[in-house]
Amino acid sequence: VLLLSLLTLFLFPYFISSDFIGNFGDLHLHYYPLKHLVAQRIISGEMPLWNPYIFSGTPLQANPQSGIFYPLGQLFYFLPVQIAFKLWLFVHLFLLFVGTYILFKLLLKDTLSSVIAATAFVFSSCIIYLIPAGHIVFLAGLSWFPFVLFMLLKVYALHSPVFPAIIVSLILAGQFLSGHPQSVFLTLICGFLLFCWTKFKRGRELLIVIGVFAALSAVQLLPSMELSPLTERGGWKTLTGAYSLELRNLVSLIFPNYAGNPVNGSYQFPVSYFFEKEKLFFGILPLFLAIYGLVRFGRGKGEVGRGFYFLLLVIAGLLLSFGMNAPFYKLLHNALPFFAFFRTPSRFYALALIGLCY
Repeated sequence: VLLLSLLTLFLFPYFISSDFIGNFGDLHLHYYPLKHLVAQRIISGEMPLWNPYIFSGTPLQANPQSGIFYPLGQLFYFLPVQIAFKLWLFVHLFLLFVGTYILFKLLLKDTLSSVIAATAFVFSSCIIYLIPAGHIVFLAGLSWFPFVLFMLLKVYALHSPVFPAIIVSLILAGQFLSGHPQSVFLTLICGFLLFCWTKFKRGRELLIVIGVFAALSAVQLLPSMELSPLTERGGWKTLTGAYSLELRNLVSLIFPNYAGNPVNGSYQFPVSYFFEKEKLFFGILPLFLAIYGLVRFGRGKGEVGRGFYFLLLVIAGLLLSFGMNAPFYKLLHNALPFFAFFRTPSRFYALALIGLCY
């Protein structure tokens, strides 16, 4: 009830406003028409295989961002797209809030601490800036991230973990079908680090997770894999570099307005840079408390030892966020084909954020 009340109070202006959600970015130019087109095709009884309105025609169902098979995408079949997106935003922010709370409740064993940590994560600028930037489809995928981590911890804690492993597969499939593959990749990094942290235990269960996930998401995964090598990525390395963090961006952890902001026109770079690279504000007091907690509880075994895992998330999230400004990332970008599809390394900062909140 508390989480729901906080979220309702925060989003109330969106619900009473007649304006669209978001002021910049992809929402107006891409997602609104995309969801409208998919809904029209479905309502008319057609399978939305093809989009005839872009580049003289492009695949529609093979585009993972179409979200045709995502269960919550049915909002767009029954409601006007503007209202559907408002409910979409509310539902996924609430899921992220609840998921983060139960994750921290499992780890911290304390209700008040868990509420504070979940509130710090969900209401951080890293998450909230996704709304005006128009990146709420990425937010939808991110909302399932704490549930996966919660269930993975259950997999490692239980003596018979097959059932939670299947649940992990279901959540991962839903996350992928929501429309933004980078959120899945971010979640898989958490899972991989947890696998390493537990000294490579539960390998059989993780194979079950991969197999069931692939089977459940195959209807979207296979055509998207076929489409991806055919898309134009010639300039993506340049874009990846543009959306990679620099050391100066870390100043915004303490001073959020040091580079200006687009509202009053004091930000001198493209607006998209602001939403991707200047959204790291965490606050002076929370930052020092997080650093103290990671140093104080980052060592040891058992419950205390989990702190070191979250320290790994902080380190991994920051390093990956630097993208092309980190030499190892260039190697990964060239050696691993799927790395080339993530042109916004700065979003990996979400890993560091959840580690700091812990």
